[in-house]
Amino acid sequence: MVVNVNLRVSRMSDPDSRYYRLMQFVCDYQIQHNYPPTIREIGKATGITSTSVVDYHLEQLRLFGMVEKLTEASEYKSRNTHLTELGLDILGKSIINCQCCGQRVIVVKLPKIKPSPELSG
Repeated sequence: MVVNVNLRVSRMSDPDSRYYRLMQFVCDYQIQHNYPPTIREIGKATGITSTSVVDYHLEQLRLFGMVEKLTEASEYKSRNTHLTELGLDILGKSIINCQCCGQRVIVVKLPKIKPSPELSG
């Protein structure tokens, strides 16, 4: 079975897709709580009642590089799903290192605006 990767990625980046909503929830939760959600919290927020279905969707996102499972989170094994740079990019967000506290912070990417010809002249 051959899978069209571009079709899958475009489907995952569609704001109406379950994958997109799942990534958006993981991102919003991590911003609000400073740690990732559990599978049960993801399911509750996205309307998925089965934890195995949530895990399946997370595995699909892992296969396409949108999320990663961190193994060093030994203290919080149930909270180890993080968005990758690609996943954040699809959501229009990025990670920067805060110069004040040294922590990694998720920020919204602003679109690049070209100067107006009237203003530059």
